[in-house]
Amino acid sequence: MGLAATQTRFLQLTARKSNVEYKGQQINQQRTVLSNKSANAYQSMLTLQVPTPPSTSDYVKIQYQYKDANGATWQTTSYDGNTSNMTVKNLATGEVKTDNIGKFEQDAITGRYTKAGNTTLTPVEVVDNNAYDDAYNQYTYQQYLYEQEMQVINAQTAIIQQQDKELELQLQQLDTEQNEISTELEALDKVLGDNVDGSFKTFGG
Repeated sequence: MGLAATQTRFLQLTARKSNVEYKGQQINQQRTVLSNKSANAYQSMLTLQVPTPPSTSDYVKIQYQYKDANGATWQTTSYDGNTSNMTVKNLATGEVKTDNIGKFEQDAITGRYTKAGNTTLTPVEVVDNNAYDDAYNQYTYQQYLYEQEMQVINAQTAIIQQQDKELELQLQQLDTEQNEISTELEALDKVLGDNVDGSFKTFGG
């Protein structure tokens, strides 16, 4: 290869090397953008509030039982401690009625009612099933929304990872190409050096 052809080839390879480096910079910038997107997706996942199922202990209310003159056990379903008006249910028969056995007397320490008139009241803890069911339905809905958000974030993350792998592969190909160009440039640089040395020797006597 003559000096002129060698010089032309050297310039072509230099331009090609610059082009490869530019492409590599563009790919690195794209990977930086993807990295930021991935960080944002992770941050979004951290801000999601994981729904907590309700506990029946949070929906316990106090009801009161008493026995009437016939020995039947009644339990309040609603009552007003100020007026002694009660809606009560017969635990044996299921009968519901309104009763007024006297003003409720409240224990100063526990805050619970112990008597109504001459009738002794026994406090019992009853789960408010309606309130619990409402809370559980709300939890189920929030859990659905949470899972939907997680699916969206996971899908976004999978796309980002796939795009990053493709860019990484392109970058590896460019690195290989750049190494090949650098190797050829070194060889051409040596040829040019030898040609110059040969020319000086020829004209220098």
